[in-house]
Amino acid sequence: MGYTILRLSDYGFSVFGEATVPTATFVVRKLPACDDHTIYVRLVSNEEKTVKQTFFSALPAAQFNAQIVETLPLLNKVDTVSVPLASYAESHEGVHSGNIRAKLFTRQPSLPCAKKMLKGSDISRYSLNWSGWYVNYDPSLID
Repeated sequence: MGYTILRLSDYGFSVFGEATVPTATFVVRKLPACDDHTIYVRLVSNEEKTVKQTFFSALPAAQFNAQIVETLPLLNKVDTVSVPLASYAESHEGVHSGNIRAKLFTRQPSLPCAKKMLKGSDISRYSLNWSGWYVNYDPSLID
């Protein structure tokens, strides 16, 4: 990066009245930042934090997200005690039902080969709301 960010001020989403637009200002110097350069960040709460400029370049898509500075201690703590979801589960595009959808997908849990199924609409950001569907894994259903 050919710029040194001196200060970042986050004004949140309420600057423009009815419009919900995240607003921030940056004070920059047109000189490359040294590796340990610290940025002063003023959050919506008027609290001041400091963060290394290299921190932002490590975020997905090198985004500037002042909100993450506030939650960084919690995120670091979660990261140290967490196990990646990939070590427990595998995700893919789902069941390809073809022309036997009515046979495969059921609401009858009593079928011997029925397993719970999550639809995309059952999944929210931090929760699951199972809608009661099952996949019937009975091999005799396939012609």
